[in-house]
Amino acid sequence: MTAEYTEDPRGGYFNCWTGRYPTSSVRMLDLYMAWRDGEKFPPLAAFANLTALSVPAELLTRSLVAEVARTNITALEITMHEGPGPPAGVFELPRLEALDLSGCELEALPDRFAALPRLTQLDLAHNALVELPPSLCASPSLTRLDLGFNQISHTPAFAPDSRLAQLDLTANPLQVLDVARLPRGLTVLKAQAALEEVSDALAELVHLRELALGSELRSLPDLRGLAGLSTLQLAGRLGEPLFDRLPASLAELHGHGSHCMALVRVPPAIGRFSRLRVLELPFEPITELAAELREVPLERLVLSSTRLADTPTYAHLPGSLQVLELADVGMTRCPPRIAELVELRELVLSANRLSGIPEAVRSLPRLTKLRAGDMRG
Repeated sequence: MTAEYTEDPRGGYFNCWTGRYPTSSVRMLDLYMAWRDGEKFPPLAAFANLTALSVPAELLTRSLVAEVARTNITALEITMHEGPGPPAGVFELPRLEALDLSGCELEALPDRFAALPRLTQLDLAHNALVELPPSLCASPSLTRLDLGFNQISHTPAFAPDSRLAQLDLTANPLQVLDVARLPRGLTVLKAQAALEEVSDALAELVHLRELALGSELRSLPDLRGLAGLSTLQLAGRLGEPLFDRLPASLAELHGHGSHCMALVRVPPAIGRFSRLRVLELPFEPITELAAELREVPLERLVLSSTRLADTPTYAHLPGSLQVLELADVGMTRCPPRIAELVELRELVLSANRLSGIPEAVRSLPRLTKLRAGDMRG
């Protein structure tokens, strides 16, 4: 057996079959090895506890579909499909609750989702879809839909009574987010697309808990009414005013990748966020930290690849920090304040111009991970 062959009785995942374990151990079965190397498996009905199946599209014949229909399988992943539409048989399994068609090069979907009345999760990421069929947008059962990395240029129009709670539109050519077309019950919305503006109507999605917006945003809608919003990821040239348009309920604020938000400092408005635990603003041209930062109960702060250098405002780092990342900020000496951060578990100072790390920093009582490689001092 090679390392690619997996039998895991504890997790219930198998992609080969040696008979070493009882069939009752199997809950997730991957037929990739049967497709690649002709591995032999017992009939699906022999796996009494099987609920999830991953199968290359070439193996999803009508006979296999009929076999699946006689089992308790509720989750199906189809891999390596190269046709314009889903493999035959997908819509002949009304027990399905989760369907994964990601990375299957799909250009269109048939209007047959009414035949899947129990479907709650659908993954269509990394395809070439330009629109969704009406029966999908009207699905009464769907709660999670991943449309990331497709070619959708217009906001899909979901039914008014849609139960959809999680929607991912990441990396689609979406230039306008039409909030009126979105389900009112969304709790997670990811729209990291080529959006330049988003209307204040976004605040009507009052159930949002997690939101990711933009890559080219020039302004931010007023989100202060989203009292339940806890996690926000942003990208665009937003500047300091963004801090005045965010709800004080935020627990996590993330800058997205290397997209600058045009921040030259962490401003005094940061003091509004009494629940903020995570702040990640890498790659921003930040040169100073506001004194109000010291009162924010941060546990994780990422300011790597900023321009903080040897700013005296390091003195405003909050004492609650457990993770601090200051890689490649142009630092030439370790700030004294870091030696006072007794809650630190992880510290990153890599790619700075430091000649060494003070013993007081190395001796922090809870520090378990220190990264300070590639120092150019």
